Amino acid sequence: MSSIAAVDIGSTKVVAAIVDLENGGSPRLIGVGIAPCSGTKKGVVVDIEDTAEAIVGAIRKAEHMANRKIGAAAVSISGEHLRSRESRGLVPILNPARTISREDVHRVINHSKQIAIENDREMIMAIPRSFRVDGQDGVTRPLDMSGERLEVDTLLVTGLSSHIDNLQKSLSKAQLEVENVVPRAIATGLAVTDASERDSGVAVIDIGGGATDIVVYNEGSPVHIAMLPIGAQHVTSDIQYLLKTSPEEAERIKIDSGSCDFEQIGEDEFVEVEQLGASQKRPFSRKVLAEIIASRMREILCMARDEIAAATGFRKIGAGIVLTGGGSAISGLADLAAGVFETGVRTGSPQHFGGLGDSLGGPEHATAAGLIRHGLRAREDGSVAAESGDWRKFIRNIGSIFSNKPKEEAK
Repeated sequence: MSSIAAVDIGSTKVVAAIVDLENGGSPRLIGVGIAPCSGTKKGVVVDIEDTAEAIVGAIRKAEHMANRKIGAAAVSISGEHLRSRESRGLVPILNPARTISREDVHRVINHSKQIAIENDREMIMAIPRSFRVDGQDGVTRPLDMSGERLEVDTLLVTGLSSHIDNLQKSLSKAQLEVENVVPRAIATGLAVTDASERDSGVAVIDIGGGATDIVVYNEGSPVHIAMLPIGAQHVTSDIQYLLKTSPEEAERIKIDSGSCDFEQIGEDEFVEVEQLGASQKRPFSRKVLAEIIASRMREILCMARDEIAAATGFRKIGAGIVLTGGGSAISGLADLAAGVFETGVRTGSPQHFGGLGDSLGGPEHATAAGLIRHGLRAREDGSVAAESGDWRKFIRNIGSIFSNKPKEEAK
């Protein structure tokens, strides 16, 4: 029985997951492991040893639950250093029968990657958006089509070599074989949107602990990714500072009593706070607490709005905004976002898998679920497999070559 594994390296935790493919290819979640991670900051590795320990801890928990070892895994990558840009490739069809082969698809995508990038950057992923055969637009699956010229529009993702090096060292210390590396934003977007939303145009905002990842889809494919160095932990820090309490108490208050909808909270509502140096808990206005939370969340949302507007001008985002990640669980956030973006907003959670599917059902696990779905679609589409051996070859994997127009969503 074949399986797919994923390891999401976030700003506060590492999530590992193992999915078995039953007869007919139905995915069944059999193992999940979560370990706190203090070795990353704002999406990048700042302590190789701590990050490796967190990866090992999450993997061991997942393997114990599944009673199975993880072979190769899809791994997430994030950080402000990631950049995306559009590119185009063109190749002649050399087959005497003028039939497009998989090799032709390889060649045209590789041609789109032949661009000048800075010496301190490396190519991480080339995502095909659409193909053209002899000038005909809108081709999604060119294999076996007849033609003399094949073109492709791709979204290229690059990252700083130093940050990629540090991630690679952490994975090597954890002795994890990497199947492919996927930007967190793209994995998350795949988990919390469906094909119709991606086709209509949608922006996904993943509010994590220390950072916020953004991906914008148009006509079924990602057109822009970005990361903001601010997340839900900043809300916790605000509460900690203003209420003079510990980080643990601030996090508890945020989760148990937090809200962005301060206008709906009465003046007579209070929350008990265990302040530093105080012998007993003291009451604090829940309305003021909500104002503190709403102020920081509005800042995050406005930064996301400005990023999306600068990159895409909000063109053709017919399906609106999807909020996800652990920070999206704060009460009233969707309504606050609707006012900021002046469009439809919903909170997105991953579609459930079979088996232990509920274990990855929350928005905080969207990236791990998306990594699994990326692997499923790559297998279904028969995309190019990463070469074994050198880890650097894995991060140059082109991913799913038909990822923009799946035949159907994985169930």
